[in-house]
Amino acid sequence: MYLFFFRLPSRLLVLLCTLAVLCFSAWSLTQLEVAFDGREFLSSSSYLSEYFGAREEHFQGNGHMWANAYVGNVKARQQGLFDVKKLF
Repeated sequence: MYLFFFRLPSRLLVLLCTLAVLCFSAWSLTQLEVAFDGREFLSSSSYLSEYFGAREEHFQGNGHMWANAYVGNVKARQQGLFDVKKLF
């Protein structure tokens, strides 16, 4: 039985099986779909879960998770905005 694996036909059979498994694995990797949603791990009673639900309900496709704030040419030092003593 031990000498069976050293014969040429058995070597070819093992090589073909290995190549078949390799090809199937490579093809399977190309068929994977990545669809990760972190909300599945949130508790349904948490505030964050309720926020995501309300955002989907009221702002479907409108609005984004992040917002940018753009500020024009503000001269804060000249206008005294950084003078803390003046605020109190």
